[in-house]
Amino acid sequence: MELKAWRESRTARKTLGSGLEVTLRKVSLLDLAMNGDIPNSLAGMVDEMIDSSKATEVKTADFGQYGQIINLVVKACMAEPQVADEADDTHIALEELPMDDRLEVFDWANEGVEKIAPFREKQKELLEAVQPGDGIR
Repeated sequence: MELKAWRESRTARKTLGSGLEVTLRKVSLLDLAMNGDIPNSLAGMVDEMIDSSKATEVKTADFGQYGQIINLVVKACMAEPQVADEADDTHIALEELPMDDRLEVFDWANEGVEKIAPFREKQKELLEAVQPGDGIR
């Protein structure tokens, strides 16, 4: 696949529930973690969200932190319009986006995680230790 086609495959034009048309680029929690974009104070919650073997229960008391994680993903995913601290003719402020729209973007960005959940379930079994011998290279 050529670079231009590959880049296009990682973006999508979408109309959010509020009616806003956006262009989104694929960014996951793993991408943000690898880039160091997740604050240490949120690392534990991100670990839980990445570990699909656990069902993450969001309680009202925790929603502020989960909201921060959702906001990080939304900011990274929004290619057009881009998210800025202050809205103008070409940028949108995060606070302008209804939470339903943010959740829609977050779910879109993480749909690949759901697809590999059955694979991760199969990995729960322990593997036998490899014994030294002629067959090991």
